[in-house]
Amino acid sequence: PLSVGPIGYMGSKAAMKTLAKADVMLAIGTRLSVFGTLPQYDINYFPENAKIIQIDINPKHIARTHPIEVGIIGDAKEATVEILKRLKSADGKRKPDSKRLEAVAKEKKKWEKEIVDLAMVKGNPMNPRRVLLEMSRALPDNAIVTTDIGNVASTANSYLKFNHSRQHIAALTFGNTGFAYPAALGAQIARPDAPVVAIIGDGAWGMSLHEVSTAVEHNLPVVACVFRNMWWGAEAKNQVDFYNNRFVGVDIPTPESFVPVAKAMGANGVQVSRPEDIKEAFNACIKSRKPTVLEFLVDGKQLAPPFRKDALALPTRFLPKYAHLDHQNWYKGGIDDL
Repeated sequence: PLSVGPIGYMGSKAAMKTLAKADVMLAIGTRLSVFGTLPQYDINYFPENAKIIQIDINPKHIARTHPIEVGIIGDAKEATVEILKRLKSADGKRKPDSKRLEAVAKEKKKWEKEIVDLAMVKGNPMNPRRVLLEMSRALPDNAIVTTDIGNVASTANSYLKFNHSRQHIAALTFGNTGFAYPAALGAQIARPDAPVVAIIGDGAWGMSLHEVSTAVEHNLPVVACVFRNMWWGAEAKNQVDFYNNRFVGVDIPTPESFVPVAKAMGANGVQVSRPEDIKEAFNACIKSRKPTVLEFLVDGKQLAPPFRKDALALPTRFLPKYAHLDHQNWYKGGIDDL
């Protein structure tokens, strides 16, 4: 009941609004990366004045991105168990803060309604958020999900929910396109009995679809959920917001479908273009326990916000050795002077 979802790109507004009110933050096994704590949805949620207690097994991550009050170098689980034991010993009679719990529950309810409403907006042929919503509702409790980079795959952060550890494997700040499917194959080898699902855009899929032959060779029943919107959505969104819809290098017109490619490699291939078919197709692919490419035809015009709104801001440099890179020092003459 106290889990409010992830912060960072396309995370949970409930998590962000809750975190914004914190005066003390216990960061367990997280680097608190710059990208993962940037403002999102125009919410500057990271509490700059909060006292941070950071636990990480790697000492290089302690206070690397944010100033901290206390740093604890150690295993996340062991450190947390010890902290909880000491808290109970020092203040074992403390009662739950009912008003605080009510406020958290209210924010969760508001956010859940918002993302469901966004998913129910019609698309041509399908709203990608509708697909993510139906998938999240149908995921088995023990499923492992890997997500790629890109617009649709990142939007999955708003919809995925897990009840156990090590169930979501994401590219994070690596930013490596084509990550999700190879990661899913590795997860399937590590946990052969678990359903494993990869969420991938059609751009990233072009970089990893050849590994379907690997899945078939080793009988790895990963379900690759490929969102086919015919372009590089993240880059397209930047060109919508910053370049007045002047698109360069973002179209992916071929192939017409990835399903025949999957079948040619020996895997199952399924295409879905109607919202009412999402759940049944997804469940059937999970239950088949065979390497499968599940292609969703989604609306390329329904895009999430860009990764960061300041990504294309003119650069400002503060160190003297980089002064020549500051936009104020760029060449100001005309082309005839060159």
